[in-house]
Amino acid sequence: MSADLLLAVDGLEKRFGALKATDGLDLEVRTGEIHALIGPNGAGKSTLMKQLSGEMKPDAGRILFRGADITYATAPRRARLGIARSYQITSIFPDYTVLENVATAVQMRMTGGAGILRRAKGDADIEEPALKLIERVGLSGAHDRLASALAHGQQRQLECAMALALEPSLLLLDEPMAGMGPQESAIMVELLRGLRGQVTTLLVEHDMDAVFSLADRITVLVYGKAIATGSPDEIRNNPAVREAYLGEEADAS
Repeated sequence: MSADLLLAVDGLEKRFGALKATDGLDLEVRTGEIHALIGPNGAGKSTLMKQLSGEMKPDAGRILFRGADITYATAPRRARLGIARSYQITSIFPDYTVLENVATAVQMRMTGGAGILRRAKGDADIEEPALKLIERVGLSGAHDRLASALAHGQQRQLECAMALALEPSLLLLDEPMAGMGPQESAIMVELLRGLRGQVTTLLVEHDMDAVFSLADRITVLVYGKAIATGSPDEIRNNPAVREAYLGEEADAS
């Protein structure tokens, strides 16, 4: 595994009966890059993300993180190693304030998860880094608001702050712009662009404008296989990709 590779997937397979959701997949994510995964519905993107985060065990193949085999490591173990994930469906504590949500995530990192059933409140060592993260994701004016009262896009920003509170080496983002309007998506794009070179990011996203704007490299999945990996320009102009996925959208761009 070369020095600039953070994550390597080698021959990964996941079956559901006769269906191969992940079919001999190879994937490499370089340190510091934003790497996007795209593909039609049913291509296996979310299944792959679950295998990378430790929520689902593969049937064959290997997952290497910093050169170490983590194929069968648990999700908590991967989190301790520096892998954090946000989800298609926002995962926050709705009855906590924005600050309490992020402070709880900071507390998880500092304690390894001990004591997280109590609200992280009143501890300057926890709240100060939490407030910096809230500002970083553009929610500084909302730190006292209940998470349930936030707009959808703001909830996704909050979820990113919680993931960043874990200080991950690899951030797995599963459709962070799902359900967002144009203005909310633009805010999220700027947030993610600011992570380039700081936090290696593997991004699953259906918003092609965002993908081509953000990604250093893109891998295209079709029926659990990677049919192409390359720069945005290489992917946009790849005939196999245009036929299998981008289609008329690529022709119109």
